Amino acid sequence: LPSSNDCRATARIVGRRSVVPCRDGAGEFVPPLNIDELDPSERTAVMARGGKPYVVYRIEMAQVTPFRKSWSVEKRYREFVSFAMKIDKHLSAKNKKSTRRRLDIKLPKKQLFMVDDNFLQKRQQGLDQWIQQIPKLFDDDSDNEPLHEDIRSFLLPPALNLLRHKRIQSDTGSISSITSDTTPPNSPS
Repeated sequence: LPSSNDCRATARIVGRRSVVPCRDGAGEFVPPLNIDELDPSERTAVMARGGKPYVVYRIEMAQVTPFRKSWSVEKRYREFVSFAMKIDKHLSAKNKKSTRRRLDIKLPKKQLFMVDDNFLQKRQQGLDQWIQQIPKLFDDDSDNEPLHEDIRSFLLPPALNLLRHKRIQSDTGSISSITSDTTPPNSPS
């Protein structure tokens, strides 16, 4: 992602998909291809392995200068909300000399009930409009490195983020401070 004013990048929401996590926290639950051929009791037993489904939105990033590269990441709506709160915190920080840019477009609102395809389509469009503003923050706030770090952490794939943090820490000579949490995530109840 851009690290200077002469770099340009774009971000777009290009799709969404429903994810059903495994109840044991081992990753995504994928029903077998022959699920329709199973008898009803077997089908119920197989489907009981899945937790509560949720939707992830696919963000496609493209850095266009100084050289072209592109990648995509998937994020849940709750991750967008957490990221938006971090950005708001940076943009509204007091004790700053320069005026901070505000995001003109706000995240779409959360809805608890009656989540249907029409609602998800509108949310996807709202997230797309919102995420398109984020790369512009590199230009408007060129001296705000903590903001840039939060943007990079959100928009880079997790594996690249980990490698980047390891490289940064090895450059500072404190590679031993890297820890990883090997505990699996909590299962949905």
